[in-house]
Amino acid sequence: MGKINAVLLDAYNTLVHNEPELWKETFSKICQTYQLPIDGKELWRQWKLLEVNFRKYRTNTDDPEASPPFKSYQKAWEECFKEVFDNLGSGNAYEASRLSVEGMATREPFPETIDALDKLKNLTRIGIVSNSDDSFLLPLIERYGIKGLEVVLSSEEACAYKPHPRPFNIALQRLGLKPSEVLYVGDHPFDDVYGAYSVGIQTVWINREGIEYDNSFPKPDFTISNLMELQDIVN
Repeated sequence: MGKINAVLLDAYNTLVHNEPELWKETFSKICQTYQLPIDGKELWRQWKLLEVNFRKYRTNTDDPEASPPFKSYQKAWEECFKEVFDNLGSGNAYEASRLSVEGMATREPFPETIDALDKLKNLTRIGIVSNSDDSFLLPLIERYGIKGLEVVLSSEEACAYKPHPRPFNIALQRLGLKPSEVLYVGDHPFDDVYGAYSVGIQTVWINREGIEYDNSFPKPDFTISNLMELQDIVN
C-alpha cells in the first residue's frame, strides 16, 4: 500500500446511526399526525417495500451512464408515501417525506465519531461522500460541528448514487489525487466497497455488528469495527 493522502467516508451507518428503529420512530409520528389506520411499524413495512425497489434499480451497474434519470431521496420517498397513502385513503406524502428528511438531519453520531475525525484530520485530508440529499447531509455536518472536511459530496450533488463511479470520481477530482492515494470507509459492501473498488480506491469496511461479509462483492482492503482504528491504517 502506498502513502494515504486522503480518507473519504460514508455518512449514514458509518459516522452516524441510521437503524430501522429510528425510521420507525419517525413513521409513528407520521401515523399520529395524519391519524392513519396503521401504526408506525406497519407504515414502515409497506413504505420500505417500495423504497427498496427504488434502490434496486436506481443504478445500472453494468453500464452506470445508462442508469435511470436521477431522483433525490426526498422525491423518491414522497412517491413511495403517495402510493401507500393512496391505498390507505389518507396522508400527506409531501409532509411525510419532509419529516423523514428532518429525521435524517438529526441522526446521532456513533460514540467515537467526532474524536476519530478530529484525530484523522491531523494525519491526512478527509472528506465525506454520501448517498444523501443536501437537505439532510449538510445540516447534519453543521449540527455536530464537523470541521476540516475538504470534500462534502452528496448523491444529490453528484446526480448519482453509489456504487455509481461518478461520486467517487468527483471526489478524486476535487482532491486532486489518484485513486491509489485514497481510502474510502463505509458500511455497505455494495454501495461503498464495490463502488470505491470499481474506480481503484482502497476500501475499508466498517463492520460494527460483527456480521459475515458478503463475498459476492470485492473483498475490502481493511475491515474495522470502530473508526478509531483508521489511525493505524493511515500511519
